[in-house]
Amino acid sequence: MTDCEHACTVWSILACAARERRLYTYGELKNIIGCSRIERGMSYILEPITEYCKRQPDMPKLTVLVVNKRTGLPGDGLGIKTCEEFIAEMWKVYNFKWLERVPPTLLELEDAVTMARRER
Repeated sequence: MTDCEHACTVWSILACAARERRLYTYGELKNIIGCSRIERGMSYILEPITEYCKRQPDMPKLTVLVVNKRTGLPGDGLGIKTCEEFIAEMWKVYNFKWLERVPPTLLELEDAVTMARRER
């Protein structure tokens, strides 16, 4: 599977996690989607979701629900610098109606990554 194909699966997992008001560590999420043997980090799989959310004006950063086991904070790709910022974004994600929205398609996730990489 490609990173974006994995991201489609992760989207559903994180949408349910938001409803349940829970977090996952990178390792837990890797195991859930069956990628425990992938050497690359989860950032490649989370990037399509992060970039898609950034491009939606009313959508919080869904990937904030994936945190480092040691620090309890998400990775640097979200631009969250403090615990206060993390908690504020986490509650936005928890309160967003993810399951009432149609999830992005594979093509939409691929396009979000392509656009983001062009902008860098």
